[in-house]
Amino acid sequence: MQTVSSYGVEIRKQNIPIRQTLEIYRQAVSYLTEIYEQVWAELKMIPEAKKRFNAAEHLIHTTNRKGMRISRICAWNTSRLAYDGSGIVLRDWRNHSLCAFQTGKRYNCDLSASYNIGARYFIRELLKPLPATERSLLEAKVPAVKRRTSCVYADLRELSSEMGLLMAA
Repeated sequence: MQTVSSYGVEIRKQNIPIRQTLEIYRQAVSYLTEIYEQVWAELKMIPEAKKRFNAAEHLIHTTNRKGMRISRICAWNTSRLAYDGSGIVLRDWRNHSLCAFQTGKRYNCDLSASYNIGARYFIRELLKPLPATERSLLEAKVPAVKRRTSCVYADLRELSSEMGLLMAA
């Protein structure tokens, strides 16, 4: 099955974050297309479109083929909080894809949000296998990781350095 992409705007070279995002999106669509192609014989046997959609959606979230795992991350506040930990961003009212951090730095909102989403995933994956005593020790040193809806990339960097210090001791 061939996947065809069509976009109404030309993506210029200076739009690197958007091009990277589209590349990730294309890879995900390609992966899902392969999965659907493998099980289409089973899916087309379901007569109702809504039930077929639900079966396909269930398939996406339970797949473990090709070593790919799908993980859900709460995206609340990801584009609202600056990835550098400086606080809430101010959106540019002329160009909503840009924002200004509290430090005055201007940045792409979507790229900042993707850093924060990735950070939340890795924070969870770093803390999950730890025993409760080590986890609470790290949460005491980096209190922001207790509440993942407010975690940003800067918290991941701080957690990583604290884990390095803990492992070295």
